[in-house]
Amino acid sequence: FFPLHIEPESTMMVEAQMCDNQLSLLDWVVKSVPAGWFVVVKEHPGATAPRPPGFWWRVKKYPNVILAATLEDSSDILEKAKAVASINGTVGVQSALNGLPVISFHPRFIANCLPHVLVANSYDTTREAIKRIENNDLPDLDTRLHSARAFSEGLSDCTFPMDHKGL
Repeated sequence: FFPLHIEPESTMMVEAQMCDNQLSLLDWVVKSVPAGWFVVVKEHPGATAPRPPGFWWRVKKYPNVILAATLEDSSDILEKAKAVASINGTVGVQSALNGLPVISFHPRFIANCLPHVLVANSYDTTREAIKRIENNDLPDLDTRLHSARAFSEGLSDCTFPMDHKGL
């Protein structure tokens, strides 16, 4: 599952400039998945502007891509997903917390510390990450969920609620 990010957005423009071309990242994933696998691509529901000319034309040219409706619930897609590829999105964090393997393209993605989050910064490292997922070369689900709970509890211990709706 490859959920798209809003563009322009600070994550890609400031924090992870190396991830500023989602089409290139998608290309790495689409060309790396094994035969018989499909990559579900979904536009961000908060997108306020159309993608650059030719973006969707190129995405639709991949024979192993399925386009999901923008407003389709991501949780329905995640139920059947083998993994998620994300730069720095909420879907990536939620997936990691549920023990689903995540390929992260952001070197400082908050969930990169989890053993089932695989950082990719090139076509080769994307292929390696997908190969590990395909071969189930990851910690077992219990270990992933245990790690995710520890991460979530640690995050909770270091945060506080903000009641002001304007912040």
